[in-house]
Amino acid sequence: MIEVPLSILAGTSVAGACRELLEIYRGLDAETEAFSASCAVHCPPGCGRCCEGFSPPVTRIEADLVALFLLDAACPPPREGSADGQCPFYDAIPALHCAIHPVRPLICRGFGFCAFGGKDGRPRFSYCRHMPAAGPRHLDAAAMRLAFPRQPPRLDAHYAPLMALAHEAEAGQRTLAAALAESIAKVGSLLSYARG
Repeated sequence: MIEVPLSILAGTSVAGACRELLEIYRGLDAETEAFSASCAVHCPPGCGRCCEGFSPPVTRIEADLVALFLLDAACPPPREGSADGQCPFYDAIPALHCAIHPVRPLICRGFGFCAFGGKDGRPRFSYCRHMPAAGPRHLDAAAMRLAFPRQPPRLDAHYAPLMALAHEAEAGQRTLAAALAESIAKVGSLLSYARG
């Protein structure tokens, strides 16, 4: 689905960066799926509560990929996030609750299925408060070794290549809603030029 606009932009830095980003996403998706399957960690059916009250922080390249997806599908620009910070792509109706699920940001892909580095650098894992958990909801490295036959992926291990790709370590991230207008304008111009 995203391959058509990427092929139109072949040879541009945006297309190259988006392809690299999709590889980072595929790697994390494979790890979270394997962890979920082997450890019975899963979201409750039809949940979607992680999108409520949360507008994901993104890099410029993540916003560019979302813009490319929206422009290719001729989707309207997102609504502003709600006052409580809800993601602008949250949709209460469908099963996935995400209007951009194929290109959702890294933080969304890893939420509830990844360990993260604590202040001491050691991995920690926290179940989403809506996930079923047989035991403590917050696990340190020792508790993870006992609880899980397969260790959860480390989200920070996937953020490192993302930040290297984005060249934004010093600039930081913005919310998806804030970053998207600029990306839609940039990617829209590139698509118009490439098609013309």
